[in-house]
Amino acid sequence: MEKAAGAWDEAALEGCKSAVLFSLVEDIGTAPLAAADAMLTYLSNTSTPELIRQVLTITPADLDRVLQSRLLALFDQSKTLLVIVTNPKKVDRISKQFEELKVSLKEISSLEDYLTTK
Repeated sequence: MEKAAGAWDEAALEGCKSAVLFSLVEDIGTAPLAAADAMLTYLSNTSTPELIRQVLTITPADLDRVLQSRLLALFDQSKTLLVIVTNPKKVDRISKQFEELKVSLKEISSLEDYLTTK
């Protein structure tokens, strides 16, 4: 799953940036949403214009860094419990896809039973 910096599809990256920028701007289209945005700005100490500037500066190297430090950590079985809820007919296909990522899954039929017996 490792990618060299810059191996990301630039068009896809720009498309993602556009989608995020649209959601930032669209979210303040009404007075109640603008008020909510102002409260979040106050609480996070980051304004919408600042978030827009940050999104515009995202690079393929940033994607690599976040992939390694955040996303792959989600699949570290010593740190997290990954739960996939799916139709039983899809279990084999999903398991094979995760095996390709070097992540082994354990099939359980009841999450409640699994958590209460640990």
